[in-house]
Amino acid sequence: WGSCNLAKPQLLAPRAAMLQLLAHTFLLGFYTPPNAITDPDYIIAGGGGAGCAVAGMLAKAGKKVVVLEEGPEDDTAHDSVLGEIVPYNLAPQQNTFFQFAASDITRNMFSEPVWEYDRDINGSGFISEKHNVMLNLLGQLPEGWQRKSFEHTAKIVGGNTMHNYQIWIRPGRESLAMFGEGEDWNIDELEAELETVEEEYLKLPPGFTFNNTFVNQALLGKPYGPESKILAAAIKGGAQAVEYGRNMAAVAHENNIGVAGFTEFTRNSIYTERISSARAFLTPEIRALPNIEVRALSKVTKLIVDENKKCTGVEYTSYDGTPRKLYAGKDVILSMGSIDSPHMMMLSGIGPRDELEKFDIPVVHELPGVGKNLDNHLLIPMFLGSDISETGGQCAAGCAGLNLGYKYSSYATPGGDPDMQYISIAYTDQPEYGRTVYEYYLSRQLGGKSRGEIRLKSADPNDFPELYMGYYEGEGAEDIEVIKENIERFRTDVLAHTDEFYEIGPGEGTDLDYWVKRTAGSYWHWSGTCKMGPASDSLAVVDSKLRVHGISNLRIVDASIQPYVANVNTQSPAILIGYHAATIILKDDP
Repeated sequence: WGSCNLAKPQLLAPRAAMLQLLAHTFLLGFYTPPNAITDPDYIIAGGGGAGCAVAGMLAKAGKKVVVLEEGPEDDTAHDSVLGEIVPYNLAPQQNTFFQFAASDITRNMFSEPVWEYDRDINGSGFISEKHNVMLNLLGQLPEGWQRKSFEHTAKIVGGNTMHNYQIWIRPGRESLAMFGEGEDWNIDELEAELETVEEEYLKLPPGFTFNNTFVNQALLGKPYGPESKILAAAIKGGAQAVEYGRNMAAVAHENNIGVAGFTEFTRNSIYTERISSARAFLTPEIRALPNIEVRALSKVTKLIVDENKKCTGVEYTSYDGTPRKLYAGKDVILSMGSIDSPHMMMLSGIGPRDELEKFDIPVVHELPGVGKNLDNHLLIPMFLGSDISETGGQCAAGCAGLNLGYKYSSYATPGGDPDMQYISIAYTDQPEYGRTVYEYYLSRQLGGKSRGEIRLKSADPNDFPELYMGYYEGEGAEDIEVIKENIERFRTDVLAHTDEFYEIGPGEGTDLDYWVKRTAGSYWHWSGTCKMGPASDSLAVVDSKLRVHGISNLRIVDASIQPYVANVNTQSPAILIGYHAATIILKDDP
């Protein structure tokens, strides 16, 4: 049960519920949910970051809600700080990858509950797992190693908010503008809702004044590790030192500066306990209501759509493997994420005709944009050598100095949000190689041109979809130029102002085109595959009320509805989408 602390009463109720579940399941051999709802108003298919938010808000408003989540409930995951989630989320990337050939890494090597998806890296072979590059720097790759881009996501109540790095940054106004500025998605209203989420659900202290802050130190605890030497170097190079907890995009706009600044990054945790979407919105008080039921270990396999193209319910497999059906009195809300939401749509006969017919899936409604427009942030590393031997506070051994920076590239929109993010993740001691490697990552956060798509592997809901990432293809070649520019900027604006770090990779004289192509890795920020837009947009899947074009009583509520990935880590946009979706739905169903 992790580090159960009796001084934290907020942890006891969920754990008591888990004990009750285990008692029923293992001692009695069956489990009947305490709130067995047979006639819900709303079915939420997927209990991730957005799904938990919309479910909790609808239940709070008195609506009957059933959440179906394929993964388990595991409150102990809230006890995990950054280093402790490595076995959950990053083992093949950060640790295990040094010991096994990529061809040997399968889903079975991930600590459950995590999915790893099949992916096609364009057939070009230039996308590699980032640590292959480090091994190349430290010696030749072992025979049999392959280059891959790992794409995986969480399978648990709370979704990726249970397994991620907990980085919480508000999206800038340019990102929020992608939703349009009409009645349904007003930027000022969205910013106010973000404040509400932070204060009322992530539990900022009473009386805290935001003043353009996002999540402050009182909520998040102290930053990991010692003061970062990189921060000092960045400031010497002209970056603005941003007060911990300040919204860097807002700072940039306020001061009309060319760089948004560097800071320790902020996380949605309190007293070392992560505040996931499940904990924030499905509180013990909400879970005790008679009008909400969360059915974990329940895999949705198909949307039920009648002859009038009305979505009436879902087919799913319950925890004991029994096929079941559940019908919604009002709407089915698909909230399975940017990979699985379009996958479920296509399995149910809603999507591009050619993709459906390829696997003999009856076409219920042709909707060409389903699964298209796959957007993601790419991480490109710079490896720095250092004689610093610190490890950071609560971070796992071998990890320190976590910090975050934003800059404007020459490709950024004038007056818009910063488009480049710099983030340090790991400080890795490799004594067997006689050196220390500090990893710093660059990402084009806004305006990226690379686009991919989600494809069916079969008509079987138990088969993962295929991810065709489309990195750097076509117009995406511009992304290479942006990253190259910012590698040079990092050298001149940061490394030139410190004697405590030296560049190992890419290194002066290295072909940066080659480096950017070869070392790119996923930031796991998929978006855009069920794009919001008018019916006149051939790629649009949902309208401004999140209703699927051409199918009544079906909405999509997750990061897939973003027309493009926001300029921040996608936790905050996903939770905002879930929260705001509830306000839209409740306007239609007061």
